[in-house]
Amino acid sequence: MSDAEERLKNYLNDKAIAYVCPGYHLVGKELGTYIDSFDVVIRCGQNFNIPEQCKKDYGNRTDILITNFNGFTIDSMIRTNDNLYIRNMKFIISLIWPDNDSANILKNQFGFNMDNLYVFTQAERELCFLPHTGFIGLGFLLKLNIKKMFLCGMSFYNMGEFGRIWYDELFDDQAKADELTSMSDVVNRTISKRILDMPGSHSISSEIECFRNVLLPKYKNKLELDFYLKEKFGG
Repeated sequence: MSDAEERLKNYLNDKAIAYVCPGYHLVGKELGTYIDSFDVVIRCGQNFNIPEQCKKDYGNRTDILITNFNGFTIDSMIRTNDNLYIRNMKFIISLIWPDNDSANILKNQFGFNMDNLYVFTQAERELCFLPHTGFIGLGFLLKLNIKKMFLCGMSFYNMGEFGRIWYDELFDDQAKADELTSMSDVVNRTISKRILDMPGSHSISSEIECFRNVLLPKYKNKLELDFYLKEKFGG
């Protein structure tokens, strides 16, 4: 076990955590105060601070960031230029190691302590399908000795139907990536091209099946679902 992994596990030991994804269905639900009431707030793909106008729905705190250090992640951080947001992270958990340029930006521009970067192991990344970073993070955290998890804002991309999947400010930031622009309606902030279930691609249907048949039954005593997930999966 690496030093970062050991410290991360100790930090989360017996903690109640909110695992917050940027799903559009949280808009107008005013869950922010409840999210911030947890011992630890972990956000997935939130590479910049929560905009002020969104805090009533998504909360204010971010203790741990789960992200994917591709080039777009660092570009997003640089665009928003919120050094304190990154510097104050207790940990960053990533799917891959940042390249040298990205690591230097994290360390020197944002002042992040690179000793607090944890990268998923090969075994954690490779399931029987290719999951998204947020789903890998969910499975990883549930295996730890946490007291409780409130899972909110994860819609499995509107259960594989896509459309309006993120809150507007995050969509607008993501839309600056060419790969998203090519498969979205930027004006209406919707994703119009589905990610197909095919070898080498992310499999939404496999994530849904794994969540319903494996994670929910196994961790039902520590999982609290938001209203959207309760409607889709029961409980």
